[in-house]
Amino acid sequence: MVIAIDIIKFIILILITFFMCQIISNKKKRISYIGTILICFSTAIIEYINMGLIEALIFGEAFIIGFHNLLNKVKFKYLWSILMIFSIIGFGLLSNLVFQISIGITILTISLYIFLKYHKEKTKEIEAKEYLKKVSSEENLEDYEIEAKKYKRLWIITIIGIVLAIIICVVFYKYEKFNLLENKNGSSYIMNYTYSVMLPFDKEIKFENSKCLATMISIFPIGLMISVYYIFRYENKHTEFLMPSILVSIIELIILISNKISWFIPNYILALGFALLQIYMIIYIFANIEEKLFSLKKASYISILGIIFILLVPFPNKIFSINSRIIPYCIFIVESIILLNYTDKRFCRLGSWLFTVICLFEFIGYIFTK
Repeated sequence: MVIAIDIIKFIILILITFFMCQIISNKKKRISYIGTILICFSTAIIEYINMGLIEALIFGEAFIIGFHNLLNKVKFKYLWSILMIFSIIGFGLLSNLVFQISIGITILTISLYIFLKYHKEKTKEIEAKEYLKKVSSEENLEDYEIEAKKYKRLWIITIIGIVLAIIICVVFYKYEKFNLLENKNGSSYIMNYTYSVMLPFDKEIKFENSKCLATMISIFPIGLMISVYYIFRYENKHTEFLMPSILVSIIELIILISNKISWFIPNYILALGFALLQIYMIIYIFANIEEKLFSLKKASYISILGIIFILLVPFPNKIFSINSRIIPYCIFIVESIILLNYTDKRFCRLGSWLFTVICLFEFIGYIFTK
Protein backbone atom coordinates (compact mmCIF):
# COMPACT_ATOMS: atom_id res chain seq x y z
CA MET A 1 0.00 0.00 0.00
CA VAL A 2 2.83 2.40 0.89
CA ILE A 3 4.58 1.65 -2.41
CA ALA A 4 1.35 2.32 -4.34
CA ILE A 5 0.95 5.70 -2.61
CA ASP A 6 4.59 6.57 -3.36
CA ILE A 7 4.09 5.71 -7.04
CA ILE A 8 0.94 7.87 -7.22
CA LYS A 9 2.76 10.77 -5.56
CA PHE A 10 5.64 10.38 -7.99
CA ILE A 11 3.34 10.39 -11.05
CA ILE A 12 1.54 13.50 -9.76
CA LEU A 13 4.91 15.17 -9.15
CA ILE A 14 6.00 14.49 -12.75
CA LEU A 15 2.79 15.99 -14.18
CA ILE A 16 2.79 19.03 -11.89
CA THR A 17 6.50 19.69 -12.48
CA PHE A 18 6.09 19.48 -16.25
CA PHE A 19 3.24 22.02 -16.24
CA MET A 20 5.27 24.20 -13.88
CA CYS A 21 8.24 24.08 -16.27
CA GLN A 22 5.87 24.90 -19.13
CA ILE A 23 5.14 28.21 -17.41
CA ILE A 24 8.83 29.13 -17.05
CA SER A 25 9.75 27.90 -20.54
CA ASN A 26 6.76 29.51 -22.31
CA LYS A 27 5.41 26.07 -23.26
CA LYS A 28 8.61 24.77 -24.86
CA LYS A 29 8.17 21.04 -24.38
CA ARG A 30 11.78 19.85 -24.75
CA ILE A 31 13.03 22.34 -22.18
CA SER A 32 10.12 21.54 -19.86
CA TYR A 33 11.09 17.89 -20.22
CA ILE A 34 14.68 18.69 -19.18
CA GLY A 35 13.45 20.49 -16.05
CA THR A 36 11.09 17.63 -15.18
CA ILE A 37 13.90 15.07 -15.51
CA LEU A 38 16.35 17.10 -13.39
CA ILE A 39 13.81 17.55 -10.57
CA CYS A 40 11.70 14.39 -10.52
CA PHE A 41 14.43 11.83 -11.30
CA SER A 42 16.89 13.14 -8.74
CA THR A 43 18.37 11.16 -5.86
CA ALA A 44 16.75 13.64 -3.44
CA ILE A 45 13.27 12.50 -4.48
CA ILE A 46 14.08 8.88 -3.64
CA GLU A 47 15.82 9.68 -0.37
CA TYR A 48 13.09 11.97 1.01
CA ILE A 49 10.05 10.42 -0.67
CA ASN A 50 8.29 9.79 2.66
CA MET A 51 9.63 12.78 4.57
CA GLY A 52 7.74 15.69 2.96
CA LEU A 53 9.88 16.77 0.00
CA ILE A 54 7.49 15.49 -2.68
CA GLU A 55 4.49 17.06 -0.94
CA ALA A 56 6.31 20.40 -0.71
CA LEU A 57 7.14 20.25 -4.42
CA ILE A 58 3.68 19.13 -5.56
CA PHE A 59 1.70 21.71 -3.61
CA GLY A 60 4.28 24.47 -4.06
CA GLU A 61 4.36 24.05 -7.83
CA ALA A 62 0.57 23.60 -7.96
CA PHE A 63 0.21 26.97 -6.21
CA ILE A 64 2.38 28.62 -8.87
CA ILE A 65 0.34 27.00 -11.66
CA GLY A 66 -2.90 28.27 -10.11
CA PHE A 67 -1.43 31.73 -9.45
CA HIS A 68 -0.12 32.04 -13.02
CA ASN A 69 -3.33 30.85 -14.67
CA LEU A 70 -5.53 33.06 -12.50
CA LEU A 71 -3.44 36.16 -13.19
CA ASN A 72 -3.46 35.45 -16.91
CA LYS A 73 -7.22 34.82 -16.98
CA VAL A 74 -6.94 31.28 -18.31
CA LYS A 75 -10.23 29.40 -18.70
CA PHE A 76 -11.89 27.85 -15.61
CA LYS A 77 -10.76 30.74 -13.36
CA TYR A 78 -12.52 29.39 -10.27
CA LEU A 79 -10.65 26.09 -10.67
CA TRP A 80 -7.31 27.91 -10.38
CA SER A 81 -8.56 29.82 -7.36
CA ILE A 82 -9.53 26.55 -5.66
CA LEU A 83 -6.18 25.01 -6.64
CA MET A 84 -4.28 27.87 -4.96
CA ILE A 85 -6.29 27.55 -1.75
CA PHE A 86 -5.92 23.76 -1.48
CA SER A 87 -2.24 23.99 -2.41
CA ILE A 88 -1.61 26.20 0.62
CA ILE A 89 -3.43 23.74 2.87
CA GLY A 90 -1.56 20.76 1.43
CA PHE A 91 1.79 22.55 1.60
CA GLY A 92 1.19 23.60 5.21
CA LEU A 93 -0.18 20.33 6.59
CA LEU A 94 1.35 17.49 4.57
CA SER A 95 5.03 18.44 4.50
CA ASN A 96 7.79 18.95 7.05
CA LEU A 97 8.88 22.38 8.26
CA VAL A 98 12.44 22.07 6.90
CA PHE A 99 11.17 21.28 3.39
CA GLN A 100 8.45 23.93 3.65
CA ILE A 101 11.10 26.60 4.27
CA SER A 102 13.71 25.28 1.83
CA ILE A 103 11.29 24.72 -1.07
CA GLY A 104 9.03 27.60 -0.01
CA ILE A 105 11.81 30.16 -0.58
CA THR A 106 12.11 29.01 -4.20
CA ILE A 107 8.34 28.90 -4.69
CA LEU A 108 8.00 32.48 -3.41
CA THR A 109 10.82 33.58 -5.74
CA ILE A 110 9.06 32.16 -8.80
CA SER A 111 5.73 33.58 -7.59
CA LEU A 112 7.37 37.02 -7.41
CA TYR A 113 8.58 36.60 -10.99
CA ILE A 114 5.06 35.71 -12.15
CA PHE A 115 3.65 38.75 -10.35
CA LEU A 116 6.29 41.11 -11.78
CA LYS A 117 5.67 39.75 -15.27
CA TYR A 118 1.91 40.20 -14.79
CA HIS A 119 2.42 43.75 -13.49
CA LYS A 120 4.41 44.61 -16.60
CA GLU A 121 1.69 43.18 -18.85
CA LYS A 122 -1.02 44.87 -16.76
CA THR A 123 0.61 48.23 -17.37
CA LYS A 124 0.33 47.60 -21.09
CA GLU A 125 -3.30 46.53 -20.62
CA ILE A 126 -4.12 49.80 -18.84
CA GLU A 127 -2.61 51.71 -21.71
CA ALA A 128 -4.72 49.65 -24.11
CA LYS A 129 -7.79 50.42 -22.03
CA GLU A 130 -7.12 54.14 -22.30
CA TYR A 131 -6.79 53.73 -26.03
CA LEU A 132 -10.06 51.74 -26.08
CA LYS A 133 -11.87 54.64 -24.43
CA LYS A 134 -10.82 56.88 -27.28
CA VAL A 135 -11.56 54.66 -30.28
CA SER A 136 -14.17 52.13 -29.13
CA SER A 137 -17.89 52.33 -28.69
CA GLU A 138 -19.51 52.69 -25.26
CA GLU A 139 -20.96 49.16 -25.60
CA ASN A 140 -17.52 47.53 -26.03
CA LEU A 141 -16.14 49.57 -23.15
CA GLU A 142 -19.04 48.51 -20.93
CA ASP A 143 -18.34 44.83 -21.68
CA TYR A 144 -14.71 45.39 -20.72
CA GLU A 145 -15.73 47.00 -17.41
CA ILE A 146 -18.14 44.16 -16.57
CA GLU A 147 -15.43 41.56 -17.16
CA ALA A 148 -12.97 43.53 -15.01
CA LYS A 149 -15.47 43.68 -12.11
CA LYS A 150 -16.05 39.90 -12.27
CA TYR A 151 -12.30 39.30 -12.23
CA LYS A 152 -11.85 41.65 -9.28
CA ARG A 153 -14.60 39.83 -7.37
CA LEU A 154 -12.89 36.49 -8.05
CA TRP A 155 -9.62 37.80 -6.61
CA ILE A 156 -11.38 39.04 -3.47
CA ILE A 157 -12.87 35.56 -2.98
CA THR A 158 -9.48 33.97 -3.64
CA ILE A 159 -7.68 36.19 -1.11
CA ILE A 160 -10.31 35.41 1.53
CA GLY A 161 -9.87 31.69 0.76
CA ILE A 162 -6.08 32.00 1.05
CA VAL A 163 -6.39 33.72 4.44
CA LEU A 164 -8.72 30.95 5.66
CA ALA A 165 -6.29 28.31 4.32
CA ILE A 166 -3.43 29.90 6.26
CA ILE A 167 -5.57 29.96 9.42
CA ILE A 168 -6.40 26.25 8.94
CA CYS A 169 -2.69 25.46 8.56
CA VAL A 170 -1.83 27.38 11.74
CA VAL A 171 -4.60 25.71 13.77
CA PHE A 172 -4.01 22.13 12.62
CA TYR A 173 -0.25 22.22 12.04
CA LYS A 174 1.72 19.47 13.76
CA TYR A 175 5.44 20.04 14.14
CA GLU A 176 7.54 16.94 13.50
CA LYS A 177 11.17 17.10 14.54
CA PHE A 178 13.59 16.44 11.70
CA ASN A 179 16.48 14.19 12.70
CA LEU A 180 19.79 15.88 11.92
CA LEU A 181 22.13 13.35 10.27
CA GLU A 182 25.16 15.64 10.04
CA ASN A 183 26.01 19.31 10.40
CA LYS A 184 28.61 20.18 7.79
CA ASN A 185 29.11 23.61 6.29
CA GLY A 186 26.71 24.36 3.43
CA SER A 187 29.56 24.57 0.93
CA SER A 188 29.81 20.78 1.25
CA TYR A 189 26.50 20.30 -0.56
CA ILE A 190 26.42 22.85 -3.38
CA MET A 191 28.60 20.76 -5.73
CA ASN A 192 27.68 17.23 -4.66
CA TYR A 193 25.65 16.83 -7.87
CA THR A 194 28.99 16.33 -9.67
CA TYR A 195 29.59 13.02 -7.91
CA SER A 196 26.01 11.98 -7.06
CA VAL A 197 26.19 9.51 -9.96
CA MET A 198 28.77 7.57 -7.90
CA LEU A 199 26.75 7.47 -4.67
CA PRO A 200 24.48 4.46 -5.35
CA PHE A 201 27.51 2.26 -5.95
CA ASP A 202 29.81 3.39 -3.14
CA LYS A 203 28.28 4.17 0.25
CA GLU A 204 31.74 5.10 1.53
CA ILE A 205 31.40 8.39 -0.34
CA LYS A 206 30.12 10.51 2.54
CA PHE A 207 31.03 13.08 5.13
CA GLU A 208 29.22 11.34 7.98
CA ASN A 209 26.06 9.96 6.36
CA SER A 210 25.75 9.26 2.62
CA LYS A 211 22.00 10.05 2.71
CA CYS A 212 22.82 13.74 3.15
CA LEU A 213 24.41 13.84 -0.30
CA ALA A 214 21.14 13.07 -2.11
CA THR A 215 20.63 16.03 -4.42
CA MET A 216 19.47 17.50 -7.75
CA ILE A 217 21.67 18.32 -10.74
CA SER A 218 21.87 22.12 -10.49
CA ILE A 219 24.95 22.84 -12.70
CA PHE A 220 25.91 25.47 -10.11
CA PRO A 221 27.55 27.98 -10.47
CA ILE A 222 27.12 28.17 -14.27
CA GLY A 223 23.42 29.14 -14.33
CA LEU A 224 23.97 31.85 -11.73
CA MET A 225 27.06 33.11 -13.54
CA ILE A 226 25.18 33.39 -16.86
CA SER A 227 22.33 35.24 -15.14
CA VAL A 228 24.62 37.76 -13.41
CA TYR A 229 26.64 38.39 -16.57
CA TYR A 230 23.47 38.80 -18.65
CA ILE A 231 21.97 41.32 -16.20
CA PHE A 232 25.11 43.46 -16.35
CA ARG A 233 25.25 43.29 -20.13
CA TYR A 234 21.51 43.71 -20.86
CA GLU A 235 20.16 45.75 -17.96
CA ASN A 236 16.51 45.96 -18.99
CA LYS A 237 15.88 42.45 -20.29
CA HIS A 238 14.43 39.50 -18.37
CA THR A 239 14.82 41.35 -15.06
CA GLU A 240 11.46 40.05 -13.77
CA PHE A 241 12.93 36.57 -13.51
CA LEU A 242 16.67 37.05 -13.24
CA MET A 243 16.83 39.74 -10.55
CA PRO A 244 14.76 37.90 -7.89
CA SER A 245 16.46 34.60 -8.75
CA ILE A 246 19.97 36.08 -8.53
CA LEU A 247 19.30 37.89 -5.25
CA VAL A 248 17.70 34.87 -3.56
CA SER A 249 20.47 32.57 -4.85
CA ILE A 250 23.18 34.85 -3.45
CA ILE A 251 21.40 35.19 -0.09
CA GLU A 252 20.93 31.41 0.16
CA LEU A 253 24.55 30.87 -0.81
CA ILE A 254 25.72 33.25 1.93
CA ILE A 255 23.50 31.47 4.47
CA LEU A 256 24.81 28.06 3.41
CA ILE A 257 28.46 29.06 3.55
CA SER A 258 28.14 31.07 6.78
CA ASN A 259 26.43 28.10 8.46
CA LYS A 260 24.17 30.45 10.45
CA ILE A 261 20.88 28.52 10.52
CA SER A 262 22.07 24.91 10.28
CA TRP A 263 20.80 24.36 13.84
CA PHE A 264 17.28 25.05 12.53
CA ILE A 265 17.38 23.82 8.92
CA PRO A 266 20.11 21.31 8.02
CA ASN A 267 22.36 22.66 5.30
CA TYR A 268 21.85 19.55 3.17
CA ILE A 269 18.10 20.31 3.13
CA LEU A 270 18.48 24.03 2.49
CA ALA A 271 20.83 23.12 -0.39
CA LEU A 272 17.94 21.25 -2.07
CA GLY A 273 15.87 24.44 -2.31
CA PHE A 274 18.95 26.22 -3.63
CA ALA A 275 19.47 23.50 -6.27
CA LEU A 276 15.79 23.67 -7.26
CA LEU A 277 16.07 27.40 -7.92
CA GLN A 278 19.18 26.81 -10.05
CA ILE A 279 17.22 24.29 -12.14
CA TYR A 280 14.41 26.80 -12.70
CA MET A 281 17.09 29.28 -13.80
CA ILE A 282 18.48 26.71 -16.24
CA ILE A 283 15.00 26.24 -17.75
CA TYR A 284 14.51 29.98 -18.09
CA ILE A 285 17.93 30.51 -19.69
CA PHE A 286 17.38 27.74 -22.26
CA ALA A 287 13.87 28.88 -23.11
CA ASN A 288 13.91 32.67 -23.01
CA ILE A 289 17.37 34.20 -23.41
CA GLU A 290 18.16 34.61 -27.09
CA GLU A 291 21.36 36.65 -26.89
CA LYS A 292 24.52 34.58 -27.21
CA LEU A 293 27.07 35.39 -24.50
CA PHE A 294 29.79 32.83 -25.17
CA SER A 295 31.33 31.15 -28.18
CA LEU A 296 31.93 27.41 -28.07
CA LYS A 297 35.63 28.06 -27.44
CA LYS A 298 34.95 30.44 -24.52
CA ALA A 299 32.36 28.05 -23.09
CA SER A 300 34.96 25.28 -23.08
CA TYR A 301 37.51 27.51 -21.32
CA ILE A 302 34.98 28.59 -18.68
CA SER A 303 33.97 24.97 -18.03
CA ILE A 304 37.57 23.89 -17.57
CA LEU A 305 38.32 26.88 -15.31
CA GLY A 306 35.30 25.82 -13.27
CA ILE A 307 37.39 22.93 -11.97
CA ILE A 308 39.24 25.49 -9.84
CA PHE A 309 35.91 26.26 -8.16
CA ILE A 310 35.39 22.55 -7.49
CA LEU A 311 38.80 22.37 -5.82
CA LEU A 312 37.68 25.01 -3.30
CA VAL A 313 34.60 23.04 -2.27
CA PRO A 314 34.82 20.29 0.41
CA PHE A 315 34.60 16.74 -0.94
CA PRO A 316 34.17 13.48 1.03
CA ASN A 317 37.44 11.81 2.04
CA LYS A 318 36.81 8.90 -0.35
CA ILE A 319 37.14 11.26 -3.33
CA PHE A 320 39.38 13.88 -1.73
CA SER A 321 42.38 13.38 -3.99
CA ILE A 322 42.48 15.08 -7.39
CA ASN A 323 42.79 11.76 -9.25
CA SER A 324 39.63 10.38 -7.63
CA ARG A 325 37.68 13.40 -8.88
CA ILE A 326 38.00 12.60 -12.58
CA ILE A 327 34.32 11.62 -12.90
CA PRO A 328 33.06 14.79 -11.12
CA TYR A 329 35.36 16.93 -13.31
CA CYS A 330 34.10 15.33 -16.51
CA ILE A 331 30.45 15.60 -15.50
CA PHE A 332 30.86 19.25 -14.54
CA ILE A 333 32.66 20.17 -17.78
CA VAL A 334 30.15 18.44 -20.07
CA GLU A 335 27.08 19.82 -18.27
CA SER A 336 28.61 23.30 -18.13
CA ILE A 337 29.41 23.36 -21.86
CA ILE A 338 25.82 22.35 -22.65
CA LEU A 339 24.39 25.15 -20.51
CA LEU A 340 26.84 27.81 -21.69
CA ASN A 341 25.74 27.10 -25.28
CA TYR A 342 22.07 27.60 -24.39
CA THR A 343 21.25 29.41 -27.66
CA ASP A 344 22.31 26.42 -29.80
CA LYS A 345 19.40 24.00 -30.28
CA ARG A 346 21.86 21.17 -30.85
CA PHE A 347 23.14 21.54 -27.29
CA CYS A 348 19.57 21.69 -26.00
CA ARG A 349 18.84 18.37 -27.71
CA LEU A 350 22.11 16.93 -26.40
CA GLY A 351 21.20 18.12 -22.90
CA SER A 352 17.78 16.47 -23.04
CA TRP A 353 19.45 13.12 -23.83
CA LEU A 354 22.47 13.46 -21.54
CA PHE A 355 20.50 14.63 -18.48
CA THR A 356 18.03 11.80 -19.04
CA VAL A 357 20.80 9.19 -19.08
CA ILE A 358 22.60 10.62 -16.02
CA CYS A 359 19.42 11.13 -13.97
CA LEU A 360 17.96 7.71 -14.78
CA PHE A 361 21.31 6.06 -14.05
CA GLU A 362 21.45 7.76 -10.64
CA PHE A 363 17.74 7.30 -9.96
CA ILE A 364 17.54 3.58 -10.74
CA GLY A 365 20.87 2.89 -9.04
CA TYR A 366 19.71 4.70 -5.92
CA ILE A 367 16.46 2.72 -5.81
CA PHE A 368 18.19 -0.66 -5.95
CA THR A 369 20.91 0.23 -3.45
CA LYS A 370 18.78 2.16 -0.94
